[in-house]
Amino acid sequence: MSKLILFFIVFISCFSFAQESITPLPPEAQPVRIAHNPTDQNIVSPDEVLVVSRLYDTSSTNLANSFRTIHNIPYVNSVPLFIPDQDLTSFNHPVALYFKGEVISDNTPTSPPNGTNDAWRFFKKYMYDSLAAYLLTHYSSDGILLKNISQEIIITK
Repeated sequence: MSKLILFFIVFISCFSFAQESITPLPPEAQPVRIAHNPTDQNIVSPDEVLVVSRLYDTSSTNLANSFRTIHNIPYVNSVPLFIPDQDLTSFNHPVALYFKGEVISDNTPTSPPNGTNDAWRFFKKYMYDSLAAYLLTHYSSDGILLKNISQEIIITK
């Protein structure tokens, strides 16, 4: 019992000393409120949004079409890309998509001396280059090249 009382005395005295050692900040050190734009400003228009889907993947295409319809995004801003489930790279390594298209993986245990960039090559070939070509060859409903107005990319899988 005496140990418990001693504990409470020590605890309370430490707490009271800690309270006394806190000093308020001087006025020049007080936090400054930073002005910011309301969240409804600078929102992209539907013409500035691209919706990317996997060609021949029904769920990806349906999701992209639903998103486009709900947000009034023009049909020309729909980008169906052919992305295979797997491909052989320049080193004949099989590169494949896993986890419903979220991971691009080169599962070859051996590789050239400095390794390979086969997963990157797969991404570049089927996604990056295809999207870049689309942006350079398609125009918005206002006749502006998509490359010049696209601000957001929505990718469905």
